[in-house]
Amino acid sequence: MADRLVQGLDVPVRAERRVMYWFAPQGGTAPFAPDRHPVSIWEDHDGGDIYGFPALDGSDGGAKVAFHAKGSLADPDRLDREIHPEEVEAMRAYLRLRIPALADGRFLSGAACTYTLTPDEHFVLSPHPHHSQVTIACGFSGHGFKFVPVIGETIADLAIEGSTAHPIAPFDVRRFLTVPSWGKLWSAVRRFYDRDVGVSLIAALCVTVREPDPDPQQRRRGAPSERRPSMCWSPRSRLHRR
Repeated sequence: MADRLVQGLDVPVRAERRVMYWFAPQGGTAPFAPDRHPVSIWEDHDGGDIYGFPALDGSDGGAKVAFHAKGSLADPDRLDREIHPEEVEAMRAYLRLRIPALADGRFLSGAACTYTLTPDEHFVLSPHPHHSQVTIACGFSGHGFKFVPVIGETIADLAIEGSTAHPIAPFDVRRFLTVPSWGKLWSAVRRFYDRDVGVSLIAALCVTVREPDPDPQQRRRGAPSERRPSMCWSPRSRLHRR
């Protein structure tokens, strides 16, 4: 559906499965209480990283950890929600040299989610390059939730006013459309999965459309605009087996 909403654009987003883990720390949760244990990110020199949260739910809830950059290409419509023993052991092995109290603690629960990733892992947040009344917001790459207030404000600005004071140039969709290598690579990936896997990718795409100004000259003179967002979707884009 997303490819029909933004015809002529091939925004290179992909969906990946990520797993979150909750462990009961060995020795109790006191050292992991919110007033002692911060929200944290541990990044290694080889690019591996985990993030974690304190024991926000008390002694019964455990502490949360997850890999940020470790995942696999996934079909959001048929996401594997099961947490497999080898995944838990892989997290334990990583934690053992970093947070041993969690590595040796009891595994409480896990949950699978999806990241919608762009090639550079930065957002797509910009007007459509050919239809300025359309705003594209997608590819938040696992960290868009941290910026929800400013993303919402930016989308509202673009939908209602047609511009925003926020510096969104780095997130322009045209950065992918003007670099041939991205387009060729993504087309090859699409053909491969379309033919051999039949995977569907979530575009996590929000599109807002604002009514064109009936009198652009009037707008430039400072008259109030009557434009309002007319629609907003969060559609999915599928690659079907031919």
